[in-house]
Amino acid sequence: MTPTSFTDLYADATQRREAGDTDGAIALLRENLKTFPLHRGVVYLVLAELLADEGRAKEAIEALSQAFTAGCRYQPEWLTGNRHFGALADPRFGRVVTRLGDRYTTDAAAARPDLLIRAPAGEPGPAGRPLLVALHGNNSNARETARYWSPAVALGWVIAIPQSSEIASSPDAYTWNDRARAKGEIDTHIARAAELHRIDRRRVVLAGFSMGGLQAIALALAHGTAACGILPVAPWLPDIAEFTAL
Repeated sequence: MTPTSFTDLYADATQRREAGDTDGAIALLRENLKTFPLHRGVVYLVLAELLADEGRAKEAIEALSQAFTAGCRYQPEWLTGNRHFGALADPRFGRVVTRLGDRYTTDAAAARPDLLIRAPAGEPGPAGRPLLVALHGNNSNARETARYWSPAVALGWVIAIPQSSEIASSPDAYTWNDRARAKGEIDTHIARAAELHRIDRRRVVLAGFSMGGLQAIALALAHGTAACGILPVAPWLPDIAEFTAL
């Protein structure tokens, strides 16, 4: 059965591996290399890790080579510092790491922040419209995210969907890992939305999914991005220490 989400795929592969069915986990990942394009880089990486753990060095390196062919990119330290690849003392591993790293550098230099805006038709009231700023999760983008938040337009909201300039491992996928970078881009996007539409700055809500949810919480509560509310959906919260004093 084809998994319906990357989360399901990852959970199934993990369950099989923990049950001792590593071959089943490897087969599952190979069957779904193209199922979730925005997570393709993660799938190839996990596949290579499993193969390396099984002592199948040649296949692990081939999986990383296939990732390059599929347009994926990784920072070199994601691979050279990966404990699963510690035994890959093969010059081919070094070569594929270099190719993937060079692509990451090139793609990262070319990436720019982007913004999608959805707004109600007609003139707003004297106070302007409320603004919902919706942040995508890691390994996603603005287009994928827009469909989940755009229905709020029918309720009178202007919806701003920023796209990070911080690239992920898969083509057309982005992340919000750098807090300072995220704040600069999102504050700029809010100002741009206010230039294009009459916004009531007293009614700005930061929303987001997963890592986007974490950044919505952090920017509103701890980093000075002006908002009257937050709406995090399944936020990534590995450590809440920075919020406990608030």
